[in-house]
Amino acid sequence: HKANAFSWVKYIWNSIIPSRIAFFIWKTIFNGISVDQNIQTRGIPLASKCRCCLNSNVETLEHLFFQGHVAVNIWGYFSKALNLTPCWDMPSLHANWLDKINLSS
Repeated sequence: HKANAFSWVKYIWNSIIPSRIAFFIWKTIFNGISVDQNIQTRGIPLASKCRCCLNSNVETLEHLFFQGHVAVNIWGYFSKALNLTPCWDMPSLHANWLDKINLSS
């Protein structure tokens, strides 16, 4: 996982991408977003429930950004509006971004 993320360094940390966006992308690559599942993994007992869903789903990074009802609707809307291929997991999203990044502009 870390070797895959290393190839992203030159694409994330550059003058085109604002540092707060780069930091957020970096945290998603290393699964560092403080979703309930990551908090539980660190030994903190927590009853997990996604606050964006009607069903009681565990809040994971994948669920928050791709599998939850709100995420599916948002990705569907913007994919259609911008004529993009929708991504349904973090690795394919990162690959899609990498494919579209042009650092020379």
